Amino acid sequence: MATLTIIKPTFTATGASSGVSSGAGQACAAGGDLIPNDGKTILRYTNSGSSITVTVTPQVLPADPYRMVKTLTFVIPATTGDFLTPRFDPAIYNDGSGNIVVTYSAVTGLLCYPMSHGGA
Repeated sequence: MATLTIIKPTFTATGASSGVSSGAGQACAAGGDLIPNDGKTILRYTNSGSSITVTVTPQVLPADPYRMVKTLTFVIPATTGDFLTPRFDPAIYNDGSGNIVVTYSAVTGLLCYPMSHGGA
């Protein structure tokens, strides 16, 4: 698994000015990725290949009598896929090193833009 680098975008009156352009994506690893998660991390995926399933697995299962904690699965559409995930609760989705564990059904054409809107 590869560890991806978090992008901390800066914003101007016209919108995001760094870190979110198409040139800033990081290639996804076939064996999955580890992504640092501060609870304010979101993932943007772009896909120029066939449809791909992205899976984020809970690392810690709290007492959950209603079974609300689930493995999260997102389908990134083929060719023109551009997808944003929600934030991930660190108490549930982080491993012992503070990363979320992400796996993919395929990686050809898939780029990840892990971003945090947290403090400096």
